[in-house]
Amino acid sequence: MGKRGPTPTPTETLKRQGRYRPDRRKNEPEAPVASARKPAWVKGLAAKHWKQIAPLLIDAKLLTVLDTVALGLLCDALAEYLEAGEIVEAAAKDGEVKFVATTDKGNVIQHPVVGVRNKAWERVVKLARQFGMTPSARAGMAIANAADEQRDPLLTLLQERMGRN
Repeated sequence: MGKRGPTPTPTETLKRQGRYRPDRRKNEPEAPVASARKPAWVKGLAAKHWKQIAPLLIDAKLLTVLDTVALGLLCDALAEYLEAGEIVEAAAKDGEVKFVATTDKGNVIQHPVVGVRNKAWERVVKLARQFGMTPSARAGMAIANAADEQRDPLLTLLQERMGRN
């Protein structure tokens, strides 16, 4: 059985929100920021998506060396989703109704590639959430910027008194 409850908030997010407590995050491993070196198995359309997404995640400090496989899988799933969509579109242009196919015996069924596309979409959404690439995933994230460094002195004093960083 897996872990129960919501997934833990990333340490960097907690630090940016002023809610980080070192006593609750003992011996947590830290990974260096990635140099955007894509895995060798990321090829074709997935490699194109890597070149678009990786720099954005590095700039936001959301991509580490340990995350390159997850990003590769995201790019691969995105490429698979788009390729499946193209196959469905091509079938529709060949005279078939979009999203359905006709069997040898004349039965109308869901086009087999539609299932592939739907599964790829699920993988894209799950992995995109892990990187904060959906509006709901970003809602709880705070990216550090210059405005964060000019904090309210009263708030800073109160946080110091309460034992927060």
